[in-house]
Amino acid sequence: AMEQQTSAERRRRAMILEAQGERRSAVEQAEGDKQSNIIRAQGEKQSQILEAQGDAISTVLRARSAESMGERAIIERGMETLEEIGKGESTTFVLPQELTSLVGRYGKALSGSDVQEMEGLDGKEFDADTRKMLGLDDIDEILGQIEESAEMNVEELEKEAEAVKSGDAGASIRSADEVIQEMDDEEAAEVEKEQ
Repeated sequence: AMEQQTSAERRRRAMILEAQGERRSAVEQAEGDKQSNIIRAQGEKQSQILEAQGDAISTVLRARSAESMGERAIIERGMETLEEIGKGESTTFVLPQELTSLVGRYGKALSGSDVQEMEGLDGKEFDADTRKMLGLDDIDEILGQIEESAEMNVEELEKEAEAVKSGDAGASIRSADEVIQEMDDEEAAEVEKEQ
């Protein structure tokens, strides 16, 4: 009877230890998955920020290009468009209203002929508010921010995610809310700094 009681006690303790081990393993696995998801979300957010900054730079560069587009470029584009219109199979053509002006400017540009003097088209100059809105004067600052953001080490993030998933991260696990709050605080600080 004593042996049976001792054996039952051992089995009970073994079951308790096994259940505690499974519970701890499940908790650590969940924490690892949570941290991995947080790191993945940070990477996606960084990717979106870089993409948005790239779009902003593209917009600025297009605006600068349009700003510097002079008379010759307008004439060449107009003539290229006329050429494309002529290549179509249609028997009906829609011609620009300023066709005579365009052809006259083209002839004058090529030969310096005595075509009647006409007012040329100037490049579009943006007012101060538009320049500020488009960030035309801030291109170097934007490029610097992108370079700083691009310095984030992707391999380091992946290693950290793997370490967390395997349970090697230890005490560095933070809640998703803490991480998101920290990132929001950093962005708010950057916005205040820019203003």
